[in-house]
Amino acid sequence: MKSFKNINPSFLLIILTLFTILINAQNAESLVSPFKGSTTLGTHEARFSRLTLLVGPLEGKNPSTLEIEGALVSTIYERPDNVSPYELFKSYLNVLKTADFDILLACEEGKCNSKKNVKAIYG
Repeated sequence: MKSFKNINPSFLLIILTLFTILINAQNAESLVSPFKGSTTLGTHEARFSRLTLLVGPLEGKNPSTLEIEGALVSTIYERPDNVSPYELFKSYLNVLKTADFDILLACEEGKCNSKKNVKAIYG
């Protein structure tokens, strides 16, 4: 397992941070599975937590946010070498939509923050 310090954002073997907010955190893994061949870098679970999510592009000093609370499962994955960042992004977006998640933010490369290439999906 790689250390977070060893991850170079310039070639970011994409790190996907997926926040899954559920009524029952124990069922999170059955709703959204990791992409086949990906490596789990870290997971955080809380029975009840408060989380501030970015819900719009990072523009200026006051980005649009939404504060939510409930059970939380947050997992960071490293993508397989043979999977493109776009393939991974679209795969998770489709899984969340199919599972009837409300998509609060879906950012493709360069559209969330012009200073960094960030991909994120919050559902």
